[in-house]
Amino acid sequence: MTNNETPRGSEGAGIWMNLGVWIVFGAAFGVLVGTVFGNLALGTALGPGVGLVVGLIFIQNASRRGRPVDPPTDEGP
Repeated sequence: MTNNETPRGSEGAGIWMNLGVWIVFGAAFGVLVGTVFGNLALGTALGPGVGLVVGLIFIQNASRRGRPVDPPTDEGP
């Protein structure tokens, strides 16, 4: 069962908390990939950026789900 109540302490966190989580996951993934491929510095440098981009894409797609899609038009080029 679900409800619409937010957990205590989560008010006002919004998109910034979500982005922070994605950046942390990206950094962890960068360290893992950097360790596997033998270039930890590159993985550590690129990981948070990749996490940020993936997080922004995920949040954008999640926010669009509730919006109606514009109907296609029959206008020519």
